[in-house]
Amino acid sequence: MNEIVVISLIYFIFLAIIVTAVLYLERHW
Repeated sequence: MNEIVVISLIYFIFLAIIVTAVLYLERHW
C-alpha cells in the first residue's frame, strides 16, 4: 500500500466524522 493512499483514506474518514458530527449537532441544537 502506498502511504499516499493511506493518508487520503484517513483524511476522508476524518472529514466524514466531522461532517456527521456537525449535522448531528445542527439537528439536535
